[in-house]
Amino acid sequence: MGRHVIDKTGFTGTFDLHLNFAFDDRVQVPRRSAEAPEATAPSGLPSIFTALRNQLGLKLESSKGLIDVLVIDRKTVG
Repeated sequence: MGRHVIDKTGFTGTFDLHLNFAFDDRVQVPRRSAEAPEATAPSGLPSIFTALRNQLGLKLESSKGLIDVLVIDRKTVG
């Protein structure tokens, strides 16, 4: 995705699922776009965005939020 993905589904537990999509490392969601591209690969498989929506009923939405980040400022020798 090129970004952090935060789970806001509210689902709990473990799920075993199979998702068919075309891997494309060039796909990036535009920063100001709320909608993901509807790309379909030459293989005929849908993009990850389309597959999540059509096969699992989930939607990736671009938004701002807080995430935990670890910053290492310097190494101390002692």
